[in-house]
Amino acid sequence: MPTFQESLPRDALFVKVTRTIARPVPETFAYIVPVDVTHIFPRQGDMPGNVSTTVTTEWGQYVGQTRDTTADDGSSFHETLTSLEPNKSFGYKVENLTSAAMKGVVERIEGAWEFMDNGNGTTSIDWFYVLIPANAAAVDAIRDKIIPRYRGRLENAMSILKADLERA
Repeated sequence: MPTFQESLPRDALFVKVTRTIARPVPETFAYIVPVDVTHIFPRQGDMPGNVSTTVTTEWGQYVGQTRDTTADDGSSFHETLTSLEPNKSFGYKVENLTSAAMKGVVERIEGAWEFMDNGNGTTSIDWFYVLIPANAAAVDAIRDKIIPRYRGRLENAMSILKADLERA
């Protein structure tokens, strides 16, 4: 079965964050899928932090599940779970982005997580954030401005998750 990255078009605009977590796959997957996005996405400089979401610990129950999240600047987005393969992967799409930086630039984000058992009680994770441009003129802004900022945001979120899991 191809990996998520292998399924992407060659010109896809995406961020990929990879970590190894010192916990087995079932424990790692069970923690990450329903994690509260207000915990892993705090404000970072001028990037708004998530402050509320309509579904927290119950997130990740079934494909098609949705939630709405609001940031500390009043912007919001709608998220839909698009795939769920226990202990292997899950995917989602983020739409209706209302932040000033994203509206009219990013049509939607397609996210995917892949979990790999390293055979020694640790888990390797690949997390993808594919930014779909709202129009052809948005490609340069996404590549040059948004992707570098989101790489830092996802790296920070992954560091929070790793610390949480390895502290447990």
